[in-house]
Amino acid sequence: MRFFSIVPSDANSEAGIMPDPSIFADMAKLAEEGFRNGTLLAQDGVKPSAEGARVKFDAGKVRVVDGPFAESKELVAGWAILRFPTLDAAIAEAKRLPMKCEIEIRQIVEAEDLGADPASEAAMRAAMPPVAPGMHRYVLFLKSSPEAESGAMPSNDIIEAMNRYNAELVAAKAMLGGEGFHGTAKGARVDLATGKVTKGPFGDPRKVLAGYWMIQAASLADAIAWAKKAPIKDGEIEVRTVFELADFPAEASRHFAQHTAH
Repeated sequence: MRFFSIVPSDANSEAGIMPDPSIFADMAKLAEEGFRNGTLLAQDGVKPSAEGARVKFDAGKVRVVDGPFAESKELVAGWAILRFPTLDAAIAEAKRLPMKCEIEIRQIVEAEDLGADPASEAAMRAAMPPVAPGMHRYVLFLKSSPEAESGAMPSNDIIEAMNRYNAELVAAKAMLGGEGFHGTAKGARVDLATGKVTKGPFGDPRKVLAGYWMIQAASLADAIAWAKKAPIKDGEIEVRTVFELADFPAEASRHFAQHTAH
């Protein structure tokens, strides 16, 4: 199973204040171990929400709300994609993180969960392009809905519309990746300060994620334009700018370059 482990934002990350170098060093060592043993597949972080936007869909009407956003604890600061046989194993790994925040762990939807061919899915991922010169990475976080939280499969019309949208992203060489998540009933939250684990489901589905796209675009405006084209009638996509290694302080960059190459 694959899991999406979400690190929430806080006042410091929203202000653009980097964590203590010792945190970076500890994270880099954990990343090296995870990449080496195959339990860590990817990790990334996003810049403050001031460098992002929300695209809101209401009965087919679309409007854009520029960041920053006030509710820092409901924002994503970073994430990791993990591979473990069970949710409990992913929880145990999350407890090793050197922070004191509450981590949310979500199970990723696999191709076979949707009746799709895993080989075709793997081939599509292998064909994803590298980030082109002059382009930047953005993540489009799709907020959940009562329907998604219920565990009900989307209709064929919705699946086909999403497939067309994904194909358009791929054809434009904008798509870098993406995942969908099972409802929060298959997830958990881990309070790293106390070790307390809370199994899902959680509250308002509009405050949790249903999935994401990772894209490349020349600007935030271009990334927003892609988000506005998503086949959504009601809901919200949060567009966030992804950190690159060069954005971090030299010491942190050295640690991650040394410990996370894979």
